[in-house]
Amino acid sequence: IIGLGRGALAYPEAPNDMLQTGSMQPTQCCILCGACLELFKDGAATGCVVRDNAAYGADYRHRRRFAPDHLKREADRCHSCEGAVCSEACPTHIDVPAFIKAFADDDIGKAYDIIRRSNVLPEICSHLCPVWMQCEGACVETALSGNPIPIRDLQYAVCWMAREEGLVGLRLPAEQTDKRVAIVGGGPTGVSCAVGLLEKGHQVVLFEREQSLGGTPEQLIRPGRFPGGQAEIDAVLTKATEEGLLDIRYGQELGRTIDLGDLTAQYDAVMLAAGIWKEHSLGQAEGVLDALTFLSLAKQGKLRNVPERTAVLAGGDCAMDAASTAAELGASDLFVVYGGSRSEMHWHMPDDWFVKSGAHCLILTEPVGYAVDDNGKLTGLRICRMEYGPGNGSGVRFPSRVTDSESILKVDLVIEAMGLSLPDELRASLDGLTFTDEGLLEIAGAGSFATNRSGVFAAGAIVNGGASVVECIAEGMRAVEEIDLWLGQG
Repeated sequence: IIGLGRGALAYPEAPNDMLQTGSMQPTQCCILCGACLELFKDGAATGCVVRDNAAYGADYRHRRRFAPDHLKREADRCHSCEGAVCSEACPTHIDVPAFIKAFADDDIGKAYDIIRRSNVLPEICSHLCPVWMQCEGACVETALSGNPIPIRDLQYAVCWMAREEGLVGLRLPAEQTDKRVAIVGGGPTGVSCAVGLLEKGHQVVLFEREQSLGGTPEQLIRPGRFPGGQAEIDAVLTKATEEGLLDIRYGQELGRTIDLGDLTAQYDAVMLAAGIWKEHSLGQAEGVLDALTFLSLAKQGKLRNVPERTAVLAGGDCAMDAASTAAELGASDLFVVYGGSRSEMHWHMPDDWFVKSGAHCLILTEPVGYAVDDNGKLTGLRICRMEYGPGNGSGVRFPSRVTDSESILKVDLVIEAMGLSLPDELRASLDGLTFTDEGLLEIAGAGSFATNRSGVFAAGAIVNGGASVVECIAEGMRAVEEIDLWLGQG
């Protein structure tokens, strides 16, 4: 074995085979790829990646994905386009070619500053952005080779390297104003707005109903998709909290512990970034959970298993997070029920779990209610088949129910993820503000985040209904300029 060296990792049975048969099996021998050595140098569990891929392959591929030499080669493929479409496709319009060039030149500080000018929480976005729909989808290499520059991976590498080097933090001005702004909601929108206002020289009081910042990603998204953003948030905000410019008040909820009228009286401006968390529901039954509650319980470890037959309603990000989590927790027959076509389902994450045995996609199937027993316990999901009718004048086709097609799908758990709206208590606390037909908070529009109440602004899910994290961050950052202008006029 000692004489075989690293070859023993690939073919530990070699000595026995030589003794028994007088020869070795060529297909079992070490091919000198060096992968085991890379794992060893990284201090990882070491074995043969090629011959024992199930044990070592995933870890090796992840490490190589973010290895500096690999990322440098990928960065060198960038065309440094003028008028880069990748930048245009990014909701925060990061200068992608410029930061990639700085990375390739080993200038992490410059690369991070370029990213940070457009996005104050770029590390969080590097985990959650639907890049195939945005920057990487628009990359010219997507058209030329089908292999886009890994912009997300490069951004993540720059961000964590910069954080480890102490380069992440607020750029506070030398002089402060005397203005104080209340921000309700400590999710991506609220935090990004707070960063911008602090860098304008204003003081900020941030009200958050949970006991930590980060909002929906931090509270609900499973670790396998999002390892957490607390390290970045802490690195960004610590300086302001230490200098007394930022006051974070946890356990504070609009309509319960704080009042909008009190905020407008005490502060020079108010930003509403409270988010939304009321799921649309088909009704109450034992065995029915809303997706936010389900994901929260699962992430806290309070829910460790689910029934074998579980259904998830709708087909957006929240539904897919709930479905993949349910699969991890033991759902051997997992039904994703959606009233439209497969092409209309949308989510911003890998979906390899979705094509595995036991995952059933029931498209053109509308959930219409629940079947329960005499004790109110769920016995099944009532569903109805849908079909597309002829297109309207513009060619758009809409599904409608098929007559007499209702049936019952036997399931023991239903997770509702059919869209979010403002909770009743939150809406009641916003008395005097106007709302859209969709039940969301109405703003002036055309680039403005002002509500109909003077000095009160709003952005994020409370306005957009639950857009992507990067879009919420972009809104929070854009709102800063309008709030700052308002404060300058006051």
